[in-house]
Amino acid sequence: MAPQIVSADAFPGDLLLFPELTSLHRFDLQDGSSLKNYWINPGLNLFYGLDQGRFRFLLEWLVDRSAQEVQRLQLGWRWQDTTFWVGRFHNPIGYWNIHFHHGAYMMTSITRPGVMTYETSGGPLPMHVTGLYVEGVRELGDSSLYYVLNAGVGPDLEKKRLDAFDVLDPEGTRLPAVTLRLGYQPVSFGSDEIGFSFSYTEISGRRIGVDRINQIVAGVFANWRSENLGFLGEAFYIHNDFTGGASEPESDVLNLYGQAEWRVADDLTLYSRIEGTFNDNGDLYFDHFRNFVRDRYMGGVRYELPYKMALKLELSREHTRDDAFGQVGLQWSAVFP
Repeated sequence: MAPQIVSADAFPGDLLLFPELTSLHRFDLQDGSSLKNYWINPGLNLFYGLDQGRFRFLLEWLVDRSAQEVQRLQLGWRWQDTTFWVGRFHNPIGYWNIHFHHGAYMMTSITRPGVMTYETSGGPLPMHVTGLYVEGVRELGDSSLYYVLNAGVGPDLEKKRLDAFDVLDPEGTRLPAVTLRLGYQPVSFGSDEIGFSFSYTEISGRRIGVDRINQIVAGVFANWRSENLGFLGEAFYIHNDFTGGASEPESDVLNLYGQAEWRVADDLTLYSRIEGTFNDNGDLYFDHFRNFVRDRYMGGVRYELPYKMALKLELSREHTRDDAFGQVGLQWSAVFP
């Protein structure tokens, strides 16, 4: 099945490099589309984790065509089963954004679900928050309850896309953000998990003609794995309340996706994902994200190469605000050492 998340615990004091080369070919684009028929993206993700005694440190830095910035920078202090972090981190919305980071090798698929797309690639939700982050585990016999709580500042919407707080370039209007996530694992430290998350974010929204967007994202998730089969599904309810000049006082959007995986052999995995967004047509907020993939039907194959490398081939039919098109993706990814 898909490799699990690399953590500071797994590689204490180690530097990991995640290079990738991704090629996307789109066909049947609408006339006048802003999307390119062909797009190639070389990228390098640097991940460093240090865990010494009670002190923890985590750094993730990404360089590719859409971003050249520190994605995560966290200083932590462990107390019993709880770690207190300060810095910039992944917003613990749902499952995907916690368990898969910017290293392409870590995901079975080439693409992330549309609703989980990072801000720099035009995603509609705050994937990064800067502030205080608390995570821990409570063992319940053979099972475990994992909890995450964060509070800090989120992105603004004064540009064409969401702009997450950059610790090296802290410009923009920053408003409060808070998220709670609870996950239950029937077997402690296993892969199976169910849970929910709830986040509240205030976003400066003068770009879309409002003073502020009060956004609530409530989600449920389930991840199940057997020896050769796996399933991951999430559902999100997104409520936007607009203040200061909006003709539409509020909106409610529902997003769902499910991904299934079949490990045919030790080095070969087939996978498929279906995504859907509902009640977003004419929505003041979502209309701003013209390239947000609101619907997708996708299938792919991942082949493991020696020396912790992988090749992926992905075919999909996608629907954005302005386009309905087909896409072929090819990706080489790796992790070193």
